[in-house]
Amino acid sequence: MSGEGLFEGLLSLLGLKQGIPVDHPPPAVPTPPAPEQPKAPWSPLFDLLPETLIQTDRLLNITGFNRAAKERFPNIRSGAPFATALRHPDVLKRLEQGEPGSLEILPVAPDGPILCSSLLKLPEGERGWLIRIEDVTERYRLRRALAQAVSDAAHEFRTPLTILEGALETLEVLLEEHDWADGDISMFLGDAQRAQHRLASLTQSLLTLSALERRDRPVQWVQTTLDEWLRTSAAILPGDDLHVVGGDLPIVVPQAPLETILGNFLQNARRYGKGGPIEIGVGTHPPGDDHPLGLERHLVEPHPGADAPTYLWVRDHGEGIPLNALGRLGERFYRVERHRTRDPEHEEREGHGLGLAMVREAVASIGGGWCVASRPGEGTRMTVCWRVVGTEAGKG
Repeated sequence: MSGEGLFEGLLSLLGLKQGIPVDHPPPAVPTPPAPEQPKAPWSPLFDLLPETLIQTDRLLNITGFNRAAKERFPNIRSGAPFATALRHPDVLKRLEQGEPGSLEILPVAPDGPILCSSLLKLPEGERGWLIRIEDVTERYRLRRALAQAVSDAAHEFRTPLTILEGALETLEVLLEEHDWADGDISMFLGDAQRAQHRLASLTQSLLTLSALERRDRPVQWVQTTLDEWLRTSAAILPGDDLHVVGGDLPIVVPQAPLETILGNFLQNARRYGKGGPIEIGVGTHPPGDDHPLGLERHLVEPHPGADAPTYLWVRDHGEGIPLNALGRLGERFYRVERHRTRDPEHEEREGHGLGLAMVREAVASIGGGWCVASRPGEGTRMTVCWRVVGTEAGKG
């Protein structure tokens, strides 16, 4: 069993996940704990885990820690403030605000470790926190290496694809000039051109996804309104099918990530919306509170914070998404099983299964959240939310 699975099993055994206080029988021979040992009765079990585990009371004073915590923070001791072990502003802010969740802790030095911190509230009877800290440096570096390898491969595809496109266009002209373009030849040439266009589109999608995964560029925040943003965004194709809600509400948006997110939401709504109207809206509360639409599945949980988030959604009235497919949205190359056909033009419209993978990475890059609600035969609503982070927003 992996360390993560063992950790989850111990939490269930101890009643932490259900919020059930654990009844700890007194030891047969009471002995005062050593000053440097955790006070939590279940801490010896946590010594088996490789992740750093620290328990605090509601005042954020350390009440327990495991062996891995002692190795990572040699000066840690029971009774000391948690900040003496890990002085990270984002972690401390969330603990003080009472917000559980997970966040990455990037290194200060270039060769420092990358940590992932998970904050879990203890049951009401114990009042406090269990903080899990995992070193994800190798996982992070492997992910970046994979993204770079995919990007390099996609770049290598571009030149031969451009040559192939030119050759097919030249062949098409020659066939027309010599009147050789009979039915079969025209059909085969059309199939080759569609395959070339599809492969070129796939290559560009892989390049975009790899760039999102590497997160090399800082997010630019822009103050605008939804109406203004839709008029000026190069990624959004205008149309009479759009019904805008809250278009004049002042908002601050993450410019490039939102173009990726909204562009893919609208593309799917137009592709599967059966030509019906599409609602695109923005507000300060989730649209599902007023207009529920079947089961709502959270695909990316937003980072907690004190500021009210901005919600933006796209709603179509098409065929909807099967319940068993909701949890897999955002996986690379995953496409919802729909009516299949061998028509190449239909296959082109179906896409590559990378659009929502781009959405997942774009949402994660801004610490936002993403959920989808759908009911077969009634349509789908995709919602993204975010809080403004980073520098002052500029006027769009």
